[in-house]
Amino acid sequence: MAALAVGRAKRYLPLFMPSKSAEVIDSSQANVRQLSSAGQASVTFLVEMPENMAVGETGERRGFAKPQYDVSTSAARKAAEEVTYASARLFPKPADQDDRNWTKANAADRDRGLLARAVASSKVDDMLGLNCVAQEGYTRNAQGQLMGLSVEVDGAQVLTKVTPQGGGADVLCALNVDYRDPRIQKGLSDLEVTDYITGQIDRHEGNIVINPDTGKVMGIDNDLAFPRADRADVYAGWGEVKCNAVGTLPQQIHMDTAKKVLAMNPQEMERMLRTLPVPQGCNALTQEEVNGACQRLQELQAAIRNPAAAGIEIVTEFNQQTYDAAIDKQQKAIVAAQQWSEGVTIPPIGTAANGERSDWEVKLSKEDMGAITNDLRQYTPKTSYLGGAVKFQATAEMGSISQPDLYGVRQPETATQAVRSPAVLEQKMQALEAEKAALLTKLDGYQNRLQKLEDPSKGLVLRSLRYGSVDGAREAFLSKENETSKRLREITQEMEQLHPMAARAGVPGAVNVPAMQDELTRMKQRVQDVQTSLQQPLGNETLSATDMAKIQRELNYILQDKAEPYGKRGSLDMDLKGVAEGAVVSGLDRKCKKEETMQLERFITSAVQTPILTQQMDALMKDMEAAGKQGFNPQTAADLAERFQNLSTELQQTELHAAAMNLPPVSRQQIAKDANAALAAENAQLEFESQAMDEARHLMKDIKAQAEGMEMRNSRPLAHEKLDPAAMAAIQAEAAKLLVEDPDTYGPPGSLDMDIQTLAAQAADTALDRDLTPGELNQVERALMKEHLHPVIKAEVKQLEKEVQGLSHKNFDSAKMATLAGKLEDMSLDVNVASARSRVLAQPPAPAQAVALANESLRNLKEDLKAEAIDDAKKAVLEFSKEGGKKGLDKPAAPDAADNSTGASYKSSRPKIAPADTTSSSIRTK
Repeated sequence: MAALAVGRAKRYLPLFMPSKSAEVIDSSQANVRQLSSAGQASVTFLVEMPENMAVGETGERRGFAKPQYDVSTSAARKAAEEVTYASARLFPKPADQDDRNWTKANAADRDRGLLARAVASSKVDDMLGLNCVAQEGYTRNAQGQLMGLSVEVDGAQVLTKVTPQGGGADVLCALNVDYRDPRIQKGLSDLEVTDYITGQIDRHEGNIVINPDTGKVMGIDNDLAFPRADRADVYAGWGEVKCNAVGTLPQQIHMDTAKKVLAMNPQEMERMLRTLPVPQGCNALTQEEVNGACQRLQELQAAIRNPAAAGIEIVTEFNQQTYDAAIDKQQKAIVAAQQWSEGVTIPPIGTAANGERSDWEVKLSKEDMGAITNDLRQYTPKTSYLGGAVKFQATAEMGSISQPDLYGVRQPETATQAVRSPAVLEQKMQALEAEKAALLTKLDGYQNRLQKLEDPSKGLVLRSLRYGSVDGAREAFLSKENETSKRLREITQEMEQLHPMAARAGVPGAVNVPAMQDELTRMKQRVQDVQTSLQQPLGNETLSATDMAKIQRELNYILQDKAEPYGKRGSLDMDLKGVAEGAVVSGLDRKCKKEETMQLERFITSAVQTPILTQQMDALMKDMEAAGKQGFNPQTAADLAERFQNLSTELQQTELHAAAMNLPPVSRQQIAKDANAALAAENAQLEFESQAMDEARHLMKDIKAQAEGMEMRNSRPLAHEKLDPAAMAAIQAEAAKLLVEDPDTYGPPGSLDMDIQTLAAQAADTALDRDLTPGELNQVERALMKEHLHPVIKAEVKQLEKEVQGLSHKNFDSAKMATLAGKLEDMSLDVNVASARSRVLAQPPAPAQAVALANESLRNLKEDLKAEAIDDAKKAVLEFSKEGGKKGLDKPAAPDAADNSTGASYKSSRPKIAPADTTSSSIRTK
């Protein structure tokens, strides 16, 4: 794969995505593989970018590419016959002509422009602001062939073709989602609105993707759009189109969508489509095709202005009533189109209750269901995208009974999320945060100015003359305030969309509030399960009903008035055992027996703690809903996430405690013992992790300080440096040349293994053709260190700092920690040696003194490292003798440093130090 370019463009796009140009940008790092083309008109390739790059505006790393077929020759036309047949539907065809024969006779130039049609569909969706069409763009493969790129979306196709493992015909699987969901209804309606304007004729259920988690609907494979033929003629003249498109205006349109359609300017859309750039080798839309889209937009706008006359409905919300109306219309179309199943009563396709659908097998024979399935699949036109999706869902469910080798059902859990780049998402979120902060400052300034304009001073009146008058100034600042507020709302919506994606991609600080709400619902059910299990008698209870009644009265008294000694009332950290014992002492006037404690703890957990958990979860859910209505706020989301995590932890502990309390005493004791042992091991591991991470952070801080000090030292001009700029420039140019021509001698460029001193001497000798004084050589070496060494050290320090900053208990990995520790040790040594060398070079010319100083520095460094290595060895021997020396050879081998849970130093072995010699400035000690 040679290049990628994506057509959709908004603010803060990731790298490799042009904003207004059809330029095909190089992306040779992409991984490309061909996908199965079974049942497809064209071959499709999966394009995947490296982890730090993206092809989509929300960090998507993957896209699906289709080639632009050349149908100008007979050989190419034959290879692309299916593509030419599919795209021929976009062009005028006599009604009495056979589809296939006419296609073959008129194939020339019938595939041109498909890629531009897909990109134009994405652009129209951008203008509408509905975001229901996949992002489309351009790419070229390794052979230079032009291809269209469709960015991966979240979810699953309504219709999925699955090839059985043993071979055979594809199994058509329908996505099992509840189409009554208002989000899905609106998404399908929005897609139908967009497709009506673009003239899309291939929106079968395989080209509709639904995200079951969010209800988001997206259209994919968008190239069969902008027909040159009249859309009504296409619908009437091609039988397949009736099952893939809707022949009427969208019957149900949401009020918000209707406003966006009315806000569209047909002239602006015409200009955008007419001037849409396309790469070489791809035809643009013709003026006739552009005019057709503008005409359909105007038709839709007229219908929205007078919905009753147009026979459509503008709705303020999608609900059960809108669902029933759409499905009723689809049901009537099914009955009217019966052929194979003529005479058979077709059950309602919109029946959502599993019990009613299970009656199909009772009320209908397999033969009848097979006939109905054929009619639903082949002969029934779709009356809406919602009706078509439910129709196919019924087709697959009925077919899975009558023809299980051909039809099946796909569960929503199998839906996938697009692969995204955490780095791109984090960069985009940071950019949005920065823009938001700047806009808030501007907004504050505009509001202050408007407040002052209510009672302007003389100076403000004078300044307002640039706007014509005080009223003109007020109007101008009101306009700025409105524009700024509008952009802030857009940023809030973008962040609300980005945070769940970023959270799934593992971006630090990102919060997925919708996912937390779904999980909270499941957690509440888990609380009920715990409560139910604790209310079941175990058969070993010793307290009588009379005693329990007395104890319960005391419990209520303690929890209401005297809860403080046992923990805060209504809190989850109450001392249950203390409460139980106190209630027995007060109620029965005696001490609580050991076997009674567990009975009472089960009762208190069920009667007190689980209700508190439920109440706190209800409160959190309520706050999440309120936060959603107020608009996304990162700090609020972070607070909600913290509360959610605390409740999740409390629930896990309550479940574990309940499970232990529901066991027989012997099993309970063993579980407690095992749990304590596991807890001790976990604490030891956490202590080791903390020590390792603290040492890494401390070493990183020292490395950074050393590197910055060295850079500042080498950047200062020295009074005793005498070489003029022209001589230095000649030497530096020669040094750059030598690094490239002879990397074996001087070390590879961009590496810490560069021999800077030898390079300096050779470059100076070649460039100036004379012997340099020691002071001049020092000056040259300082300059080359600054030019070639500092950037390398700076880059490596930055990368190491990023790795250290990413350390946490959550993602701690012993092997990775050991690797990082080794890199930090190496880097510390490199920077220390380079820093020592830079100090020598900064001294006034005194060669003997400089050599002595360098030798002394390196000897000290060597002795320090040697002493530390001896100390480490002594500690290891002592540890061995204490813990395992007396056990003989059966003691297991000492773990690697990074896996040492005892908290021993994780440092890697230091490299040996060569004899000190300042005649060589090679930074990496061999």
